[in-house]
Amino acid sequence: MDNKELISQIAEMMEAQNQRLDERFEKYTERSDERFEEFIKRSDERFEEFTKRSDEEFTKRIDVKFEEHTQGLIEYIDRRLEEHTSRIEVKIENEVTRKIEALFDGYKLTHEKQWELERKVDALARAVEELQARIA
Repeated sequence: MDNKELISQIAEMMEAQNQRLDERFEKYTERSDERFEEFIKRSDERFEEFTKRSDEEFTKRIDVKFEEHTQGLIEYIDRRLEEHTSRIEVKIENEVTRKIEALFDGYKLTHEKQWELERKVDALARAVEELQARIA
């Protein structure tokens, strides 16, 4: 298997991994959207209920709570995205970098063997020439 094939396989593996991560992220995003929409719906319902019987101070407290919940949700999403990003970076660093280093080591070993074989072929060629010279 030559280097181009190995690199192609690595690229395919990375593409498959990226696709799986994209699918997982999409599912996570869909679930987050659903939760967020449900949260907004419940918040809207509560807000309407409280608005009917609230005064100005109560409305301010609702706004603060809603902002706290929204901020908490944003922070949660940010943390989760950062965790996923960190996992992807670690995976690339641990798996892809090691494979690239292994490919490079294999490339060096192949060339060392090639040079060794070239030296042996040269030595055999000289030996054949010497034998031909003796025979002639």
